[in-house]
Amino acid sequence: MKQMINYTIIFMSLFTLFTCSNKKMEDYKTKKVKYDVTPSAADGYPCRILPGSMVGYAPVPYGHYLEASWGEGVFSWAVGDPTLIAPDTVFVEYYSITDDKFYRGIYPMDQEKLYSLLSTKYKNYNGKEIGYYSFTMSVGTCGWVSLWIDGSAGSLEAGSFRAKEVEKNFERIYPHMGSRAEYVKDCRADLPAFVQKEIAEKRLSSAYWERLATKYKWKLVINDSGFEVYNYDNDFINAERRLFASSGNWLTELNEKPIPLDLCFFIRHDRDPLRYKVWIKLVKTPDNMDNYEDRILYKMNRNRQLLDLFDRFYSEAGNEEVSLYVELSKNMKSARLLLKTATKEQEIPGCFLRGIFNSDEYDIDR
Repeated sequence: MKQMINYTIIFMSLFTLFTCSNKKMEDYKTKKVKYDVTPSAADGYPCRILPGSMVGYAPVPYGHYLEASWGEGVFSWAVGDPTLIAPDTVFVEYYSITDDKFYRGIYPMDQEKLYSLLSTKYKNYNGKEIGYYSFTMSVGTCGWVSLWIDGSAGSLEAGSFRAKEVEKNFERIYPHMGSRAEYVKDCRADLPAFVQKEIAEKRLSSAYWERLATKYKWKLVINDSGFEVYNYDNDFINAERRLFASSGNWLTELNEKPIPLDLCFFIRHDRDPLRYKVWIKLVKTPDNMDNYEDRILYKMNRNRQLLDLFDRFYSEAGNEEVSLYVELSKNMKSARLLLKTATKEQEIPGCFLRGIFNSDEYDIDR
């Protein structure tokens, strides 16, 4: 009888443990978290989201003329309860004005990972709580769609896919816009000249935006190993943004990363009471460049230049470990940025040093 009671206790304990464990595993499928969606399109390549597009259970705002900017949402909707089950699927339908085509796409998402990000809170260097609470959806030519999860904790790429072309009745969807041919003609007349040329020469492609997402295995290294990176806030050409508070030592560890748009990091030395903020821009539009089209082209060409440089360097480096190497001058007044291995190095041309700010003269941790 005593042995039977022991077996019962063991069975009940195992059943309780399994039930609790399974419930914990299923939280990401049942518990609600707060998020919304903001849409956008690439500069110079306008699109319109159609009704019914969703990221999980959150509607994507529709009906607006989207023209800026890739990876940067321009508005969102507040609809009912802001807390929703974490997304497991994306559904989108949209009209690309640039190539005069309708697209539809369905894309599976990592629900468990997204739930974890949406439900986790972090503390920044000043003790303020930050987190992820939104999605940005960018739609483009040739059916290319990209998504990011973002918020005060940064912005992380959540996936990209190609939507399929579908047939739609333009006049039924947009009854107040006149004929499709006239609408397309009027809209295209306002597009940047280089986009109009791509249309005329039938060269429209999504290759540029696909390529922005390319990742390379590197880590940030400073020429003086006595320096420690204790904080950072960096933007990347694929529209990601990484913060030390939410990504930890990711920047200084060897892993897959996109190309930085700018590097802004904070360092301290084991033999120096001063702290420093180093800010290097890899992509900087000239201050005197006011023309909208010129600014778009400059940024696109600079991004292509960086992608070409990284591609060449990694091709020549083979299996060697690559560092994004910051060479600081002894007086902490200048810096160079290089790609570097044990046997070769390549300075990255065209970088702009925004400044090296020390904690004596500037409130760098504000």
